[in-house]
Amino acid sequence: MSNHLYGNQQKGRSGSGNYGSQQRDNYSPPAFMEEIKKKKNLSDLTVDEIAKEDGIAELAAKEFQKDQRDQKGLNSTQLRKFFGQAKSIEANLKENGWEAVSSDFAMLRPILAYAKGRRTIPDSFYLFMTLCMGKIVSPNGDEKKTKENYKRFIQILESVVAYQKYHEKKKGE
Repeated sequence: MSNHLYGNQQKGRSGSGNYGSQQRDNYSPPAFMEEIKKKKNLSDLTVDEIAKEDGIAELAAKEFQKDQRDQKGLNSTQLRKFFGQAKSIEANLKENGWEAVSSDFAMLRPILAYAKGRRTIPDSFYLFMTLCMGKIVSPNGDEKKTKENYKRFIQILESVVAYQKYHEKKKGE
């Protein structure tokens, strides 16, 4: 994947299934995003890389809780809302295949963009989800690989939800 997800002041669309680029306000992605960026497929990440202590999911949850510019961190309602939509797609994917869910999957990005535009999600969450979503559709059109990638996407989200709740509770103690 090209560096268009993090490019400064770039505009345009990518023709490769990636989700296009927008101005990123000189945001420097954390190392856990760089690890994902290096992978060809999301399923190339191991569950251990995602779920272990200080793994991708925990580092992401911590990042999303930080105040960013004039925004608050990601609240659990917004995260659970997005997670619910992704899980709904997963159920349909198991029953009907990728072709049946591809348009619902494509609509996740505008939903994220809307939340980002309203400042109800931090930029880091938007970039993280966009990056992960860009690694789901198999580059060679292999539906089995796409399903594996989507399964890993759900595992990432599940882990982020869990760590978000964990760190939310720790913060309130």
